[in-house]
Order: sequence, then structure tokens, then C-alpha cells
Amino acid sequence: MRVRATATVVLAVFIALLPFDALACVYTVPRYRVGRKFTVNVASREGLTFAGVRVILVSGKQVAKTAYTNSQGVAQFEEVPIDDYSLEVDQLGELGPDMATISVVDGVNSADIKLIWPSLQVLRAGELKGTLLDAAGATPLADVSVVLVNAIDGSMAARDLTREAGEFDLGIPAAGFYFVKLQDLRSPIRQLDPIPVLVSKGVSRELTLAVQETSCGMQYSELCTARPEAASHLAGNLADVSGAVIDRARIELFKTGDKRTLATVAPDKSGHFDFQYMPDDEYQVRISAVGFAPLLVPITLTSDTKSKGSIDVHVNAIGSSCGAGKIPLATSSEK
Repeated sequence: MRVRATATVVLAVFIALLPFDALACVYTVPRYRVGRKFTVNVASREGLTFAGVRVILVSGKQVAKTAYTNSQGVAQFEEVPIDDYSLEVDQLGELGPDMATISVVDGVNSADIKLIWPSLQVLRAGELKGTLLDAAGATPLADVSVVLVNAIDGSMAARDLTREAGEFDLGIPAAGFYFVKLQDLRSPIRQLDPIPVLVSKGVSRELTLAVQETSCGMQYSELCTARPEAASHLAGNLADVSGAVIDRARIELFKTGDKRTLATVAPDKSGHFDFQYMPDDEYQVRISAVGFAPLLVPITLTSDTKSKGSIDVHVNAIGSSCGAGKIPLATSSEK
């Protein structure tokens, strides 16, 4: 019987951000006093702008005036009657979550108003082929209708239905700005918020998208991947940055190149987890929990590795960017 070396890498998994669902979905609507002529700047959170986005002024229950953005994301309103209005983005019949209240009065100079649209992170891709997962358990979402529509004129560009393993393929659409609309056909009333995607040439990669409904609406993230590490034994502790224990998570082990789950563990009440008696090989650990984007950690189990101390893995909240698909890992020696 071979005796495994005593060197051990302990994964100390810390949550870098609070889960999106834990955040209060409270938005304080700003109020502006403007003259009868003013501009509205519409951009995504990343600063992307698009021409043809519909911006509306609502008085009471009626749309009083409409303007469309130019290529710089600027919509111009002129000769607006004196009144109080709600200012909103209304694109393809779907209101953006960002809005403002404005009072149009005489004797006030023109003002610039900023609105965020779309509110979700904009996905960038050259082709739309990949896998759809439920972020809470990293489980495949089958029988979900995936429809690609032009984000400006609403025309459909492609459609598909996810298979048993969650795979979908919308092909290579023309360069442009789109929404990926998702609807669970097993629950006709369950329709998820559309995912904004900017299609451009030269971005070639399969997508793994994790979606989750939260109290603030549907959020999505790409599956994040940490850099590879070596270990002789795989164990760790799951906690948030304050040290509070995370005892509700799904932690799975896969052999590299094989989608079959070898083992699944959950943290105990103290947040500790342990994969015991695994032979030397190349593995991936997948961590998923409600409110967070799933994370893959490539691990090489080897009996002759030297201990490198603890490894802190920062798990992003659902809706966050992976940073070009990579999450930095820092060993204790790098701190």
C-alpha cells in the first residue's frame, strides 16, 4: 500500500462579493430640473452605446414624447411641455430598470441625464454555441427555448432548444447587438430576462452560461475558471470575506476531459469540505451556490507535490464578470 505524501493544499474558498440575492433591490430614482431642451446619454455598465434605442417621457400613464439615441448613445429632447415626467428606456416593449424623474421648467439651462441600458453585463462573442446551466447547482437546463433577436429592431436571427446536457447552438450571426431570450418550455409562465450580447468577429470560444432568478430579476454569468494548481489532498473551508461560514454549496469533482461527476461533497456546519482517497490524476473542482457564479478550479493531485500553503479562491457573485474568463488565485506565499 502506497503512503501518500503529507503535503496538502487546502482550498480556503472566500466569497469576494455578497450574493446578488442578498442585496436589497432598492433603486433611488434621481430627480432632475431641466429646461424644455435636454439630452439623455444611454450606455451599458461597460460604457457601450448603441444607435436607435428608444427613450420615452411618460406623463401620468401616457407616453408624452419619444427620442432615439444616435451612435454615441445620445437622445435629444426639444420643445418639451412644462410638466413632471418619468424618463425611461423602452426598447422592444421592455422597460429598462434605470429611470429618472424630471421636472421641465422655464428658465433652466439644458442638462445632461445619464441612463444605464442594458442593465445586465453585455456578453461578447463571435459565435453563440455553448451550454446553459442553472447557477445554483451548476445543473444543465434542458428544454429551454433560446431565441436570438436584434436588440434594436426586434427581428429574430436564430433559435434553438437546449438538449439534455443544456447544449445550444445559434450559429454565427452577423456582427451586431442582440438579446438572447430564454423561456423554460416546461413552465410556460417562466420567462427569464434577455441576455445582451455583442457579436463581433474574431471571438471564438464555446460559452457556458449560468443563469439564476433572483429577487432583483434574472442574472447571468459565464462559468469562471481559476488557474491550475497542484495538491496531494483536496480539502478546504468555505466562508465569506468576513469569516462567516458558508454551509450551503455544491462542490463537485470531475476528471479533466470527462463530464461525469466522480464525487460530490457539501461543506459541513463549519464550512469544511473534503474529497478523500482520490488517486493521482488531473481533476476539476466545480463550486456552485445560490447567488454566485459557478467556478471551476483545475487541480493536479500528485503524491510528491510540496505544500504551497492555502489557496484563496474568490467566487464572483452571479451577474459579475469573470475578467475574460479567468479568476486569479493567490497562494499564501504571494500574500
